[in-house]
Amino acid sequence: MPTASRKELSEWAASLSGHSVSRELKELSTGVVLCHLVEAARPGSVEIRKLATMRSGSDTIANLKLLSVALERVDPSGELAAACDVPLLAKGQPQATLALLQKLHSYFNAENNAELAADGNSRSRSAAAEKKRTRVKPEMQQLRDERDFYLRKLSLIERAVSRAGNGEGEAEGAGVGALAAEVQRILRCPEEELGSVS
Repeated sequence: MPTASRKELSEWAASLSGHSVSRELKELSTGVVLCHLVEAARPGSVEIRKLATMRSGSDTIANLKLLSVALERVDPSGELAAACDVPLLAKGQPQATLALLQKLHSYFNAENNAELAADGNSRSRSAAAEKKRTRVKPEMQQLRDERDFYLRKLSLIERAVSRAGNGEGEAEGAGVGALAAEVQRILRCPEEELGSVS
């Protein structure tokens, strides 16, 4: 089995996981990047919500155990899980980290090559992932803009309620009805007029 250099491995891990990874592979010691790497290669295999991002020893061990469970799911033969030596990885032992990363690299590359041969498709999985990211990027921006629009409306409503709670406007006869009218005006206000609403 051909082995990849540390540089190739760090570049592969960074491109697939979305995290920066140095040639020393120190970023892999907490297990977070390794879990994201496996999740990116095989979506749904890692319970990402259970990942602990702290650097304490117990969090690292929990993350590596989560990784080990995911590797058992990904590779029923147990070859990948056997390469995941939790005690050595938790200590940040470079040889253990390098050995696991080599196994993951060769396993996922072999798997991708088999898929490409079966499909007759010559594009790499990372190129397909990049294409998908490019396609999804405008949708994500649109969702962020929409979220910001509604957060601005919510902020305006909170200010109106706060003013009503502080008694501002009561001298002018403002009450619950006036507050309800103000909230409705904010909710119905289009985006281009939102800046003029106070």
